[in-house]
Amino acid sequence: MQKVIDKISQVSRNAIIIATASLASRILGLFRDRVLASEFGAGQTLDTYYAAFRIPDLIFNLLILGALSSAFIPIFSEILFKDEKKAWKMVANFTNIVMVFLAGFMVMLFIFAPWIMKVITPGFNTVQLEDVTILTRIMLLSPFFFAFSSIIGGVLNSFGRFFTYALAPIIYNIGIICGALYLVPSWGIIGLAWGVVFGAMGHMLVQFPTFLKVGFKFRKSFDLKDKYFLKIIRLMIPVTIGLALVQINLLVDNIIGSTLAHGSIAIINLATNLVSMPVGLIGVSFAVSVFPVLSYALSQGNDKAFVKNFVSTFKIMLYLLIPSMVFLLIFRAQIVRIILGAGLFDIENTVWTARTFGYLSLGLVAQGLVPFITRAFYAAGDTKTPVKAVFISFVVNAVCSILFTKVIDFKVVGLALSTVIASFTNLFFLLIVFKERFKIIELNRIFLDSGKYFVFSIIAGLASYFMLYYAEPYFFTISTIGLLGQTLVAGFAGITVYLLLSTVFKVREAQKLLDSFVGIFRRILR
Repeated sequence: MQKVIDKISQVSRNAIIIATASLASRILGLFRDRVLASEFGAGQTLDTYYAAFRIPDLIFNLLILGALSSAFIPIFSEILFKDEKKAWKMVANFTNIVMVFLAGFMVMLFIFAPWIMKVITPGFNTVQLEDVTILTRIMLLSPFFFAFSSIIGGVLNSFGRFFTYALAPIIYNIGIICGALYLVPSWGIIGLAWGVVFGAMGHMLVQFPTFLKVGFKFRKSFDLKDKYFLKIIRLMIPVTIGLALVQINLLVDNIIGSTLAHGSIAIINLATNLVSMPVGLIGVSFAVSVFPVLSYALSQGNDKAFVKNFVSTFKIMLYLLIPSMVFLLIFRAQIVRIILGAGLFDIENTVWTARTFGYLSLGLVAQGLVPFITRAFYAAGDTKTPVKAVFISFVVNAVCSILFTKVIDFKVVGLALSTVIASFTNLFFLLIVFKERFKIIELNRIFLDSGKYFVFSIIAGLASYFMLYYAEPYFFTISTIGLLGQTLVAGFAGITVYLLLSTVFKVREAQKLLDSFVGIFRRILR
């Protein structure tokens, strides 16, 4: 058991492992989006495909993600370090109950899918409504696999086993890519939906052997009155409400997007996927890796360990998120052209996606920090504060979305701007409450110390900007390869400047990351 504690305590190392596998997954995800964009363009087909995700995502986020993030992992971790046998019994009981109720719920949604899709895609024509209903019904299989896979992932995280957890999204993206490339030519648009289902199945299967290895065994347990199950339900209710608001936010964007120009739903989804890469690599990776540590520290009454891990993680995330935001803004057009600019994805698609992507990039710091701050509240047993933050940001997003698309005609860009404003609203509310709740942590001092990261990022961004134009005559930027070469040179210049400034001013976060990388390479070489 001490080995498990040692593993989960190495936050930076675990975050790098997750981020490395996540990078591979995100690259595949970008390739997936390139395949989809080049095959279909930002038009009705992709609008239909992305709209079909809404109901399956709603199921998974409400019934599974809330329970896992807020209650299952902390409770399992707490029991694990006291009585491993009892912990596994809780896992089996929770899994059985979730699978049975989830299956019943999916059957209900399968039946009522045509009427539900009419409500959430009011701008779709008859053909699109028929297609989106078929795709939704097929994709309803994916939450079943994702549910079991997510329970497995939560357990593996508690054991400090992050590799297969991080590998699972890679398999998922491979499934979608195979669906687009090999199933669509034979099966038509439903091939996209089956690609999602097969990817979700792979997401589960790749983690299952490790799950068995750490001790899982099937048990015929189905006790709705089990005290741990009831505790999970009590803790997850506020989080589920918060996640419901998030999903309603997405539905609002979906509803409004369906009434805008064709391709608007596809554009906002493609731009969001581009921004989600640094959010996943930095925000989610650190949030996932530090969560078991924070939960364990507070369960043992070790406030010192909680503060130490929270502060160090917060600083490292700011050190990485701020320059990432600046670089995304500078390279927004190049990124969209390199990743999506092929086939039927024309110049108009590129321009609107780049604009949307640029606005979404402004919210990168907030989107990256919110998962981390939220998990800090969950670790402390507070699931209500994040819900309040989500509710406020939901109202802000809904009002701004209508304002920036219907009153002020910003078109699809208005949805991106609304998302950014709502993200910062969420973050500021969480920080205000966190500052009052955990007065021992000096948030003001953290932000003041991190002010230099912003200055470094601006200087590095200017270096990239000038290099972008200085290098242009040396590359044939009309081609993807030439544009990629120009972007890499300019990006390398900016990163070099940022690292040099970090070295000159002896930034501790840079040294911590370097030490973690060195530690991982040493383990690999052994």
